[in-house]
Amino acid sequence: MSLLPEWAPNLHPLVLHFPIALLFVAAAFDAVGLFSGDRGGWRKSANWLYALGAVTAVITWYSGTLAADSVFLPTEANALLTEHADLGLWTAWFFGGYAVIRMGINATKLGAGGMARIGFFVIGLAGLGLITVTATHGAELVYRYGVGVEAVETAPSEPLVQAEAGEDGIAVSPAGWSWAPARAAAWKTSAIWVEGSAESLTSSLVDGGDRGDVFQLEVTEPTLFVLPGQIDRLQVDLALDPTDFDGSVLVAHHVQEDGSYGFTSLANDVIRLGRTENSDLLVQATEAMAGSGWRDIRVVVDGTHFRSYVDTQLLVHGHGAAFEPGQVGLRLNGTGVVRLAGMQAVDLGVVAGGSSDDSSDSGEEMDMPMDSEADDHDHEEPNG
Repeated sequence: MSLLPEWAPNLHPLVLHFPIALLFVAAAFDAVGLFSGDRGGWRKSANWLYALGAVTAVITWYSGTLAADSVFLPTEANALLTEHADLGLWTAWFFGGYAVIRMGINATKLGAGGMARIGFFVIGLAGLGLITVTATHGAELVYRYGVGVEAVETAPSEPLVQAEAGEDGIAVSPAGWSWAPARAAAWKTSAIWVEGSAESLTSSLVDGGDRGDVFQLEVTEPTLFVLPGQIDRLQVDLALDPTDFDGSVLVAHHVQEDGSYGFTSLANDVIRLGRTENSDLLVQATEAMAGSGWRDIRVVVDGTHFRSYVDTQLLVHGHGAAFEPGQVGLRLNGTGVVRLAGMQAVDLGVVAGGSSDDSSDSGEEMDMPMDSEADDHDHEEPNG
């Protein structure tokens, strides 16, 4: 039996107001004690309020991490969520340390002088600025993007990559790129082959039922290809069916010239995320994955936050050193057939900034060469 009200999506909205109220009241008590010359009651009350505020700030931050893992966000909100999570952690650390120092000084009677009291008061005000920015980010998530709100109607979103696709099915804009089935193999001349070659992968178009025409990628040896264009704060969306593939399918991101990259892999009902180092795959998080057939995959890599979703459910959430901007693609490590209905990679920093203008009107288009030769066969590949 859940202790939460039926309308509450998680604990976070029930506790988040406590640290805000406690810490602002603590600063008010501190101000009264400072400007009234009081050295006792007001300051001691402020100390205890700061301590309670710090405890509730930690609880609020932790409940926020659980809340973030329980929702599937619109693309435009992902960058904001990362910033909100980081700010929440910094706020918890700030007021935790600040409260401990204040309580310690109160117990030892140190720092009772006028200048020391003014200094601590100013530091507390700076903390209020931090919690205000944190709260503003949280409010924007709810009131602008409807995160965690069930009874909300959202208008149809504009395509993130607002550009016309070439004959290879690839569309490019400052926001990123999208790749959809158009011609069976024309896309292969636009891809960069990091491992294997165009000849090691056979590409054709087949009927995907409700998915429409889809790519059927058949490989006989490990293959890694990327599409040109550097992306930093990344979100990748793709729909694939690995049922007939014996091996692992990796979404390779932030691929560097030395061949290193980060990845989310799917294999044998297991999803993993990690990175490569000295040609070794270092797994950072692993989770079981139920079901089979078509999967809608989302990979978000924003700063030190790495999140991977399957069919809108967050399955793995890891943290680590941030990646340098790099290219995005697929590594097919095995043999057999993978079906792909489409793939999109966008830069969350650009999307959040509202810069996803049509590439025909922008001088900031990604450098992605388009295939100038038409593939004469829509559903067959002439072996490369």
